[in-house]
Formats: sequence, C-alpha cells, structure tokens
Amino acid sequence: MAGALVGGAFLSASLQVLFDRLASREVVSFIRGQKLSDALLKKLERKLLVVHAVLNDAEDILDEIATEALRHKMEVAESQASTSQVGNIMDMSTWVHAPFDSQSIESRVEEIIDRLEDMARDRAVLGLKEGVGEKLSQRWPSTSLVDESLVYGRNDEKQKMIELVLSDNARSDEIGVISIVGMGGLGKTTLAQLLYNDPKVMGHFDLKAWVCVSEEFDPIRVTKTILEEITSSTFETNNLNQLQVKLKERINTKKFLLVLDDVWNEDCSNWAMLQTPLKGGAKGSKIVVTTRSTNVAVVMRAVYSHCLGELPSEDSWSLFRKLAFENGDSSAYPQLEAIGKKIVDKCQGLPLAVKAVGGLLHSEVEARKWDDILNSQIWDLSTDTVLPALRLSYNYLPSHLKQCFAYCSIFPKDYELEKEKLILLWMAEGLLQESKGKRRMEEVGDLYFHELLSKSFFQNSIWKKKTHFVMHDLIHDLAQLVSGEFSVSLEDGRSGSGIGELKGLSDIKGTLRISKLQNVKCGRDAREANLKDKMYIEKLVLAWDWRACDIIQDGDIIDNLRPHTNLKRLSINRFGGSRFPTWVANPLFSNLQTLELWDCENCLSLPPLGQLPSLEHLRISGMNGIERVGSEFYHYGNASSSIAVKPSFPSLQTLRFEQMDNWEKWLCCGCRRGEFPRLQELYIILCPKLTGKLPKQLRSLKKLEIVGCPQLLVPSHRVPAISKLTMVDCGKLQLKRPASGFTSLQFSLVKISNISQWKQLPVGVHRLSITECDSLETLIEEEPLQSKTCVLKVLEIRYCCLSRSLRRVGLPTNALQSLEIYHCSKLEFLLPVLLRCHHPFLKNIYIRYNTCDSLSLSFSLSIFPRLRHFEIFELEGLEFLYISVSEGDPTSLKYLNISRCTDVVYIELPALDAAWYKISNCLKLKLLKHTLSYDQKFPCTLCTTHPTFQDQEVHSGSHCLSQQSQMFV
Repeated sequence: MAGALVGGAFLSASLQVLFDRLASREVVSFIRGQKLSDALLKKLERKLLVVHAVLNDAEDILDEIATEALRHKMEVAESQASTSQVGNIMDMSTWVHAPFDSQSIESRVEEIIDRLEDMARDRAVLGLKEGVGEKLSQRWPSTSLVDESLVYGRNDEKQKMIELVLSDNARSDEIGVISIVGMGGLGKTTLAQLLYNDPKVMGHFDLKAWVCVSEEFDPIRVTKTILEEITSSTFETNNLNQLQVKLKERINTKKFLLVLDDVWNEDCSNWAMLQTPLKGGAKGSKIVVTTRSTNVAVVMRAVYSHCLGELPSEDSWSLFRKLAFENGDSSAYPQLEAIGKKIVDKCQGLPLAVKAVGGLLHSEVEARKWDDILNSQIWDLSTDTVLPALRLSYNYLPSHLKQCFAYCSIFPKDYELEKEKLILLWMAEGLLQESKGKRRMEEVGDLYFHELLSKSFFQNSIWKKKTHFVMHDLIHDLAQLVSGEFSVSLEDGRSGSGIGELKGLSDIKGTLRISKLQNVKCGRDAREANLKDKMYIEKLVLAWDWRACDIIQDGDIIDNLRPHTNLKRLSINRFGGSRFPTWVANPLFSNLQTLELWDCENCLSLPPLGQLPSLEHLRISGMNGIERVGSEFYHYGNASSSIAVKPSFPSLQTLRFEQMDNWEKWLCCGCRRGEFPRLQELYIILCPKLTGKLPKQLRSLKKLEIVGCPQLLVPSHRVPAISKLTMVDCGKLQLKRPASGFTSLQFSLVKISNISQWKQLPVGVHRLSITECDSLETLIEEEPLQSKTCVLKVLEIRYCCLSRSLRRVGLPTNALQSLEIYHCSKLEFLLPVLLRCHHPFLKNIYIRYNTCDSLSLSFSLSIFPRLRHFEIFELEGLEFLYISVSEGDPTSLKYLNISRCTDVVYIELPALDAAWYKISNCLKLKLLKHTLSYDQKFPCTLCTTHPTFQDQEVHSGSHCLSQQSQMFV
C-alpha cells in the first residue's frame, strides 16, 4: 500500500512532500492499524493530485493524522514501561489499534475527501488552475543575466576565457568553438554569463545571442532562438529552411558571439545542421558551449575546452557566508562559523550545493539547527536544487551506464577506484553488454568507464596514478540514491535498536543491504532483525567497516543473520570472524545463484560451498587467511566414496579467486566426474603464492583468465574447450606437445614480463603484451615469436628499456596486424631495424610516449602495403623523419599523425591522394618536405604552436605543388 501512495517522479516537489508523509512508517502503520481500505486511500491520493492549489490545507490534514499517530505511540510506550522491563521495539501494528476519541479514522478521512472536493469546486472562483505535476528534474531555462555579487573564485578563469573569446586566430572559414566542461552544479553557466556580460566582450562583437539548449537538441528551436535574440523579434514559422536563410542573411559578414548553454547533444549531424547558416559570420566569431560531457566538445570540434574545477574552500566559505549570515558577516557568531565551515567542506566545492545550504540557513542563529544540517544528507536539505541538477546527468545516461554507475554505490566515500578492478567487478556482475564489434569485455568496460568519466561521474585522483579515480561526495550520494537498494546503516550507539527495527518490515523486496554490522553487540540483537522470515528478499548484503575486519568478531552475530531460503544472491563483506556460519553452505538454500565473500581476512577455511545445488556464480576475494583450499571447500567432512561419486558445484558456471595473498595449495576432492562439471569461466587473479596445477577435467571451461600468479602451472590438455585465454604475469604454460590443447581458442591475450618462462606461445594466441621486460631484444630476435604456428595479430610492447641494437627482428609476418609501442626508452635500438622489415598484413603502427637519445628514422611504405594508420605521438629524441614510397608500389595509408615530437626538426613525407596527415606541436620543426606529381594534392593539418603556422590548415584542393616542393615552419 505504501508503494501505491508514492507518486514519485510524476508529482510536483510540493506534492511529493505530502506523499512522502503519507508513505512514512508512522502514518502507514497507523492507518493499517485502523484497517482503512486501500481503495479509500487511493481516492484520497487522486483528490490530492487534482487539487494542487490547496496544499496548505492538505498539510494540515496530514499533520492531524501524524500527530494522532505519535500520540498513540507515546501512550503505548508508557503502557509498556509500566508492565514490562523489555525495551525491544515492538511491531508498529501493535500500537495502532486504539480508536480516536471522537470518531473513527475512516470517517475522518471521508470528511477530508469531502473538504478537498469542496475546495476543488471553489478553485474556479479563486482563479486557481489544476496542476499536472512536474518531474523532479524540471528546471528553469538559463538566461544571460548574472548576479555577480554571488560569484566567487572564478576571476582567473573568466579572464582566460575572455582572452580566448577576443582572439582572432581562427580560420576565416571556421567558427571558433570554446567549451566549458564540468559536472552539474559547478557553475558552467555562471562562467558563461560572466563572459557574455563583460564590457570588452560586449563591445567586440556585432551580434550576440544566448540560447539555453538543454537535453533535447532541437535545431528548429535553437535556430529560431538565435534569430530572435539577434533581431529582438519573434518568428512564428517552424520551417527550418526559412529560419536558416533568415539567420544567414542577418549574420552575413558580421562578427557574432553565440552561447549555447547546457548542451547534451552528441550527434554530429545535428551540430552540422545548426552551424550551416553560422558559417557566414566574420572571422573571429565565437561559439561558447557549456556541457557536462567532453564528448560534446569533441563533436562540436572545440578549439579549446576548459574543464571547470571545484570551487576552492576559501571561496566556498565566502559564498556561504554571504548567503547564510546577515550582511555576510559571521564575526558575531563564532560557534556557527565553526559549524558552517564543516558544512561547506561537506559541499566539496560545488557552488550549487553551497548556495542551497547557505540559503537554507539564512539568518538562522540556533546552533542546533546548524548541527542538524551538518548531520543531514545534502539531498534532504535541497531536493529542489542540487538533486535535480545532478540527477539529470544520471537520467540522461543509457540504461547500461546507469547500472554501472549505480553499482558504484557499494564503495565508501573517498574510495580510490582503480579502473581495471572496477571493470572486472562490472564484468562479474554481468553489467557489460556483449559487443557487436567483437570487442573484448574488458574493452567494453573501458568504453563504459571513459563514458562516465567524460560526463564527470568520476574524477582523476590527485594522489595516485592515472588509473585511480574518485567520486565527488555528492555524486556518490547520487549513486546511493539511484541504486534502488533498501539500505540500513547501523551507527554507533543505536545499533541494537537499529537492526531490531527490521523486525516488523516483513514485506521488504529486492535488495537489503545492512552495513556497519560491527556495531551490533550480540547475537540476540542480530536475531531481532528476523531475516529468516523475510521471504521476498532476493539479494542480501552483510557489510562490516574496513577497520572492523581487524577484530575477530562474535560468530553468533552472523549465525543469527540467516536469511530466508528464497534468497538468490548473497554478499558478505569484511566479516572479521574466524569461520563462516553453517547456513552459508546449507543445501536448503536451493535458490542461491550468486555468492560473494569479500575481504574476510580472519577466516582460515572456506565453507563447503560445493553442496549448494543452484550456485552459478562464486566470487572469493581478499581472503588472506586462506592458505589451502581442499575437500572442505567441496563438501562436509572427509571425501568418501559415496560422496565423491556426486559432483561438487553441480551448477557453477563462473568462479573467481582474487587477491588471495597467502593461498598456496588448491587440492582436488577426487570426484570421478570432476569438481566443476559445468564451469565455463575461471578467474584466478593476484594469488602470488599459489602453486601447482589447475583442477582436472574442466571440460566445459570456455574462458580462462590468470593474472599475477607467477608460480601456477597451466596444463593445456586440462582445458580443451577454452575459447578465450588471458594470462598476465603468470607462471608456465605447459604444452603436452606443440599443437596440443586450446584447440577451440578464438581469442587470447597473453601478457608477459619474464621471458624465461616461455619457450613457445600457445597455439592460437592473438594478442601479446610484453610489459617491463628486461630481455626484450632476445624475445624479438628469437623464439617464441617465430613459430610457424603463431597467429599473433596484435603485439604490444610497454614500459621496456632496450640496452643494445637488434641483430634481426623475428616478428611473425603471416598474421601480425597491429604493432603498439608505449612508454619505452632507448628506441633508437629498435625502430630503425623494426621499420625495415617486410610485414604484408600490418595495418596499424602506434608509437606513443617513448624516448630515445637521438634518432634519425627512415623507412618506405612499400614494405607495409596494407598499413592504414601510422602514428608517432610524443617521441622524445626523434630529430629527422623520412617516409617514402616507391613509384608504382601499393600503399593503403589513410592516416598519419606526428604529434608532440618536440625535438624533430625535419620531416619528409610522400603525398598520397587518399591520406590525411596531421603534424602538431612539433615545436622545433624547421622544414617539412613533400614530393608529389603535378596533379596530386597534399592534405595536411599543421597545428603547431609556432607563431607562423598556428591553427593553419592546407586543405585538399587548395594547393597544387610541383614535384619538389617545400613548406617551411
């Protein structure tokens, strides 16, 4: 019934307050106790929806019900105190049966409905209109006006943006687009308003227009708004052609400034359609775009993107003080000042949140009120401002990204997210969709991550390396808000009653997460939660704090948190006891499909999970107390002949062991049919001490991933059906004979650092990554890369340092399609030899973030007939580059990029009809030489910072150069 009362996203903010109160536990329990019918309550709900203008009266009515409910609660509490010494919280249905003194609750509600109907009939007389409700995220469109007295800490950014807007260095045939990018609430619109209203900017342009684009990018509406802005007239037509023709006529040869505020569109065709009439503006015309997504800036081809950061703490405090204290003076309130600074810190530099809370506390001088605000969630304080601003970003995500973002609510605030590990977690949860383009799931996860990063859901960690990220506190709150979980956090001092309050909530459905379980004092308190009778819970998460796992905890607590056997998914996080409860592996849990055991470091053995009949996905992570996994993992007691006949883990499809620092042995149980008859995916990650071999008879295994297990031996004949293989920093791969094992292999990734472990690559390895290898020269010159059976398609060389010149290069020529070299040094020993070897199938060469002492590089495209992409990005020490192609030889080159090679002084390139060249940020480049026939054209983009050629482009068809032509930079 409570769910039926909540109108959610279909109610206006004010009605939502009323419905929240209708759905509150006290009111609902009170009404249930009076046996009030659902139909009558729904009728009341409909009347509230119709009579939107009489909210004050409706609030009074609900106040009466709530007050009466609380009065009854107090009376029952007093009665209990006099008859019993037991202090447990009782089910609320026991204290709502007493009738009202004057009349029954049902007649009271009938009277309420009559009053509302009278008010509805009177609304025409009062001049009121029926409200239809509005979405929570409804916002006013922005305008160009700004109150500069409420702007702090943006002056430097404003001056920088003004300089960019006033510069006339854009090409005459292009409009300079400048983007301001950042998460919702940071002040992107405010910065654009400051820019738009600056006197120098106003005097610089002939025409100005401000358009609030918002989520729906409608070219007709946007074009019409621009036209109305620059003409101060209205246009009734919706004919896009007429609007564009008029717009082009109005701006012809005039210098204009256009601000497109709050752009979400990532479709380049929409942008192309909009900008067509704008190209007639004079040189120096500018478009300023505010957006939450870096992808928007890319689509709109922004020449400069400014990533707006959080407001510094001092400026945040100045803004808060301006709004919260009379005349912005806090000196008379030192106690409030101390609390206020903590509140500002909680806002984490988000101006929108600072404004919301500062306005809420305006002229409030009671310290108790300020403390309440400090201890509340920002969402509770300002749901009409902060929540819509940030939730809008979530609402705009596609469904697959929404799931991945909501999943991040499981991490604590300020947690350092490691990208690769997070992607693995997404994979384990089944949140990544299969790629139509046959991308690996890791690559799909990487795309998902960077999509969320581009939209400011993640931020780079300022403390750790580039692979670590954090979530802004308010973004983390948003993740928790949208995660859809029923969550109970048991804080200090109220743990017993906190978990006991779950007792009466017998209808909880879906997911239940109980955190801070270290605050539960004894098993009796845990038993009060009565989880075993909550038959509708499908997923249960039991979580202790990070520090709690250091303490060996009372096993009686988790014993008494046994859920109902209908449970489908169970996660136990950071439990500090030495053993798991017996119910975890009880075969009666016949519906349990997914089980996760996280960071339970004090547990010395695993429960007999092999007995769970329906378990499909098992994840065991951070169990540092485990040294041995044996028969106890498969079944109770010692293996007997009768038990061993029956296979363990009969339904298990995915098994993951992660970060098991002390795990040394994995023993088999001796079952004739194998331990894992249906296992399809096996992951063993970061188990540095694990020795021995994999279990026998993994006949159904299709995917095997082993990372960071240097002592583990992988016999290929034990995994005959495997189709996907990933091995990173692992031990030896045992091949029974050169062509044995992996007969079904379709995709594989092998990463190695110690080449002494490898005598031959397994048959079918498609992708090889060599990382931090001290003997790279030997590996490239000799086995295993020269095997005739090698079908290697992608070779990556990362973080390697060469020490001598190569005698030869033995890379496979019959299959290699992509060569990638990243973060390596001393490349003068590798590249000259490598780029003289014939590779008929090579399509891509990427050389990025490398160094060499001094290099003159020369090669012919004739030896790479299928090469399409060639890129040298940030190669320190490269001084001369000569690329040629013999006349008549085939070449497929489409894209060549030489960027940020700060030492190069001379480049010689062939000119190809279909190729596109980009040379950028080569600061010392003096001579660019190219050879072509008379009727050939040379498409080349020069984006160097050299003052002579900054932002210049020579388009195909714009220059026809003679056979020996030179361009000086």
